[in-house]
Amino acid sequence: MKFPEVTIETDPSFLYFIYPFSFDVSSFESRIKWIEAHQFPNRNFKTWLPQKLVTDDWLVHVADYLNPDKESQRTPTAQFWEMNNALDSTLGFLDVEWQLLTPQGPIKFGFGEKLGEGKRTVQLALFKVGVGFLSLRVQPLSTDSKDWFNFLHYFRFMRGQRGTCLQAQKATWNPQLKKKTLDIFFPEVAGGKSVYTAGTPTISMLIEALLGTGESPYHIEPWWEEIFVSGQLIPFAAIFAQGLTEETIPLMLYNLQNFFHEGQGKYPSAQDLDPACQPWLPYIERMWWIFTLEGGVFLSANPPDEKFFRETLPNHIRDLYFLLFRLVLHQRFTLMMLSHWVAQRWVMGANHRDRIYIFEEIRDLLLLFTARGYFSQVVQREHPHRYYCKWQEVFQLEQLYAEVGEEVRDLHDYVQTQQNQRLQRTIEILGVAIGAGGIAASSISGYIEQPLPWEPALLSALHPGLKALVVSLIIGALFGFLAWVWTGIFGGLFPRLPQFNKFRKF
Repeated sequence: MKFPEVTIETDPSFLYFIYPFSFDVSSFESRIKWIEAHQFPNRNFKTWLPQKLVTDDWLVHVADYLNPDKESQRTPTAQFWEMNNALDSTLGFLDVEWQLLTPQGPIKFGFGEKLGEGKRTVQLALFKVGVGFLSLRVQPLSTDSKDWFNFLHYFRFMRGQRGTCLQAQKATWNPQLKKKTLDIFFPEVAGGKSVYTAGTPTISMLIEALLGTGESPYHIEPWWEEIFVSGQLIPFAAIFAQGLTEETIPLMLYNLQNFFHEGQGKYPSAQDLDPACQPWLPYIERMWWIFTLEGGVFLSANPPDEKFFRETLPNHIRDLYFLLFRLVLHQRFTLMMLSHWVAQRWVMGANHRDRIYIFEEIRDLLLLFTARGYFSQVVQREHPHRYYCKWQEVFQLEQLYAEVGEEVRDLHDYVQTQQNQRLQRTIEILGVAIGAGGIAASSISGYIEQPLPWEPALLSALHPGLKALVVSLIIGALFGFLAWVWTGIFGGLFPRLPQFNKFRKF
């Protein structure tokens, strides 16, 4: 739906697009070392710099979780970085004209907080539970609301879905013309100009190049896996719009909630525009938070011309609220990942011993997440706390946590029960073997001084006491084998019969 009378204020407005992924939990510490030591070729500076988060309003234990004290030598439970601004030219975030090509037309855009500065362009976060986020800050250069709607809709599709791709041009010196001319460009670390001849450049190429900094350059396979909709990014937007009326504000909220492009959202129902029925959380008058499973948006309709609304509030959204959003995303994807592991590894056909190890590992990870990641309160201020609780509600974290906890607990108990049953069977077999051997030894005690009626030549050469021991061991092994066969047949048969299945969970 078009809003021709609405303009977007580009200074306070911004867009983040988040790529969530999972990785091997055991590689967390080594991954940190690779990231902090990485340098792009021919660059004598580090790619990533530690990000010091603003946690003045956070509860102490959560602030310690987000900003780990390296001097304490404790293993961090979360780590955050920003890309070094010195790489802006290398990656094309400065002095390059970028366009997003869409079915609705091309959209010029730029990277970073402000053109020419490139701050907070790329952020990386890793959590010890095996979840990470790569965040890109981009936004259209236009003030036209149409461009912002289209960009917010199409940029999410990082692999070129929906007919999207990137195009970049950079001014280079032409010695023949003796002036600067525009030439196609793409970062060398992401494939360079060759991507134009091989196909079309997409944002996924840049994301994969940036995530490649977390592994040895000789490692071929990626160290991360997708955990969201395949090839789709999660938007986090702050939109400060002018020209909205009482009639168009609900329509704007509806379109932003669904991330519609300009050709969509023309026929909303009355319920779609009813604030009481929609996940819109008022901030103050004419300002709302929009919560969806696909991403989040802050809308400020006709904001006052005051410093708080032009600088302070956008900074709070950029720092505090964006960090809260990633923290809740980490909770959501950790629980989804654990649930996936339970389902996947239960049907992997692993033997019993492996299953015990697997579910103990999953249980320990759930306990780590419970202790260090699943917070019900993280900030003291009213607005951020309501915002944080609303995200937990929208993502249904309470239900998801209860579901995953019950799955892990029940399956772990079941595997443990099976282990106890196997141990009991082993004890029974040993008991039969030892008992039979003991009976045999006592039965032949009277024949120790004289040959046995069925004694082979090999036994006749042994000492009588050793002879009795060998015979008892042979008889014990025979009865133990018979007990193993007997319990294997009837132990496997009885639990499957209805009368023996009464108390079984699975």
